[in-house]
Amino acid sequence: MTFNLPGGELVRPVDYLQAFLEQSTDAFIEYDSETRCVAVNPAGAALLGLQPAALMGRTVLQWLNWVNREQSNSLLDPHCLRLVISQVAIALQQVFSQNKPLQFTHEVPLAGGTRFYETVYTPVLDAAGAVVRVFSVGRAIANPRSCANSRESGSPSNQYANGALVEKSADQQLVEMSKSTALLQLVLDNIPQCIFWKDRNLVYLGCNRKWAELVGVGEPENVLGLTDFDLPWTESEAKFYRECDRRIMETGIPQVRLLESRRQANGENIWRETSKIPIRDARGNVIGILGTMEDVTDRKGAEKMLQQSESRFRELAQREALFNHLANQIRNSLDLDTILETTVHEIRNLLASDRCNFVWYCPDPQNPHFDLTYEARDSRLPSVIGRYPIEDTDTPYLWALTRFETVRVDDVRTDTLLDPTMRDRFIRQGYFSHLTCPVQTRSGKLGILTCVHCGYSRPWSDDEVELLQSVATQLAIALDQAELYERSQSAAAQAQAKAKELKQTLRELQQTQTQLIQTEKMSSLGQLVAGVAHEINNPVNFIYGNIAHTSDYTQTLLNVLRLYQQHYPDPIPAIQAEISRVDLDFIVSDLPRMIASMKLGADRICQIILSLRNFSRLDEAEKKPVDIHEGIDSTLLILQHRLKANAGYPGIQVIKRYGNLPLVECYAGQLNQVFMNIISNAIDALDIEIKGIKKRSVPDIPPVIQIQTDVVCGDRIAIRISDNGPGIALKHRKQLFDPFFTTKPVGAGTGLGLSISYQIVVERHGGCLTCNSAPGQGAEFLIEIPTRQK
Repeated sequence: MTFNLPGGELVRPVDYLQAFLEQSTDAFIEYDSETRCVAVNPAGAALLGLQPAALMGRTVLQWLNWVNREQSNSLLDPHCLRLVISQVAIALQQVFSQNKPLQFTHEVPLAGGTRFYETVYTPVLDAAGAVVRVFSVGRAIANPRSCANSRESGSPSNQYANGALVEKSADQQLVEMSKSTALLQLVLDNIPQCIFWKDRNLVYLGCNRKWAELVGVGEPENVLGLTDFDLPWTESEAKFYRECDRRIMETGIPQVRLLESRRQANGENIWRETSKIPIRDARGNVIGILGTMEDVTDRKGAEKMLQQSESRFRELAQREALFNHLANQIRNSLDLDTILETTVHEIRNLLASDRCNFVWYCPDPQNPHFDLTYEARDSRLPSVIGRYPIEDTDTPYLWALTRFETVRVDDVRTDTLLDPTMRDRFIRQGYFSHLTCPVQTRSGKLGILTCVHCGYSRPWSDDEVELLQSVATQLAIALDQAELYERSQSAAAQAQAKAKELKQTLRELQQTQTQLIQTEKMSSLGQLVAGVAHEINNPVNFIYGNIAHTSDYTQTLLNVLRLYQQHYPDPIPAIQAEISRVDLDFIVSDLPRMIASMKLGADRICQIILSLRNFSRLDEAEKKPVDIHEGIDSTLLILQHRLKANAGYPGIQVIKRYGNLPLVECYAGQLNQVFMNIISNAIDALDIEIKGIKKRSVPDIPPVIQIQTDVVCGDRIAIRISDNGPGIALKHRKQLFDPFFTTKPVGAGTGLGLSISYQIVVERHGGCLTCNSAPGQGAEFLIEIPTRQK
């Protein structure tokens, strides 16, 4: 290939390249990232039948717009030119989307036939891998389909020979052109939306058939060069569209899914959804508007129905949720008042009524009446709780209720189901609409749920009636449960009272048995003690009564013996021998002492007999004023053997702090038994403590029992018996006075002493017996009794 350079002067390499491109028969075109043509050689312009100036600086879309305006300046038929440009646009789109070279065969219809260009599109990528430039190089080739057919049949091509183009007939060219144009138009016409585009001056540059039919211009070509004022819009609509278009052109912000409602001649409204986006050039400048429009009347209707359906289902769901909440509230309570109060308040809220009442129907043959017991009402309305007599029981309204039918009264003034008396009462109470649903319980009682509108009549909907019926069903179940629960509670209370009574009876029987056993034991012991004391008392009285005479007689004999010794100092030898043998001097000196010792022993025996008689008190079965100190001392005397020290036992010290007590009216023998039980337990506790001290080898702590008496509150005395033993744990103190409870080893205690003592002090004497103790701090028993018994 040769280059015709002027004058043969020296030129730069770029000049050679420029000359090569301008004189090459291959079509060279360079596009930027916006598909704008930035370089083209004459062969490239000739490919489209245009001058280079018509292509430079314009995008592929702008080529189409330019062709629509400047049809006469192209060597190609406008339809054919649009087809070629569309092929270029398709090829560029693939290159930009795939970021790799593309080989594309363009068909250019000419007057003498179709020319084929095999074009290679080569992308130039930046560092990020984005396409910034596309170079296309196209070269004329033979018809590839004809060549393929020739190769397959083995005959030479009749269209290309040695690379020369054999032109098709004009008829073939027109057929191919019409096919390409029809295909493009078919694509546009089959898009479901109406499509149009405008230039910057808001002049229509094109549309599809749906848009052309919508605006009434017939064919799509007829919209070219028109404005909105040329279309069948009203002037205000045309101004509105142009204002929107200008706003999009100025801001560059798309307008998406603008809904418009238009009333047709038949009175029906149609809805259109329009979207408009700005068309930009390579520099980002807005050069036009691309718009779509769609008839969404059916969709809007479906949306409206869906919204209504959603609203309906939402309302039903809310009511269902509220109903479930109400049902749970009703079913979770077993209290009748709570159930009915909750029901009337929740139903009034659910149905937005002015009143909701619950009424019991009482079919008393002598006095039939309605008993309105629960209500929920507007705060401005008066209460209607009360009893309402039924004058006529044979009415349609009451007949329907007794057949468990729901009664719907939309207007109290005109409803024929109400008898005149009931209608007048409803009107006086301000009722306009009345809904009644019966509630039957298993016990046969008939309850009535009523909802009321006051001030105006409001028809009841089927949903409201169904809701009230559902609530009535749940309420009937809840009432049955409450009734069963009430019965079970009553039965349980009766059984519990019976069990408590039986338990009390059993405890009393046990106590009585215990007391009888102990009383019998004490009676037997008292009789034994009294018998022993009596039997001992007789010989002791005989001895005690003769000791004085024995002492006198002995003293007389001793005086006579002294006189013999004085007047007969020298007795016969036999008498002297006997005096020496019996040690007469010792007998004379020891005999008075022996008689004095016998008198002392007799006194001690008399004192013991007196203590035994005082403790048993068999002669004092009734209440008598007694000296409490005397009973305590008698008890201590009987227990003296356990208090005295002996070998290996330190003994127990008894500290008595007696107050100035009056004579106390009491059962002396029973109180002595209490003193015996408490002091014996204190001695047992100190014995355990003494044994524990020996085992632990700790310093001895003298065991002590303190007895203190005082007058309290003027008419009561207090007796405190305490020890410094190991103390009593709290868990044992709670059971201390229970029958048969003992902490002693088996065989060492019966668990009856303190129980009987408690009965004697509390029940027999109206006093109190308490214990104050803690582990390691000893124990104190407090006895309080009145000085006079009632």
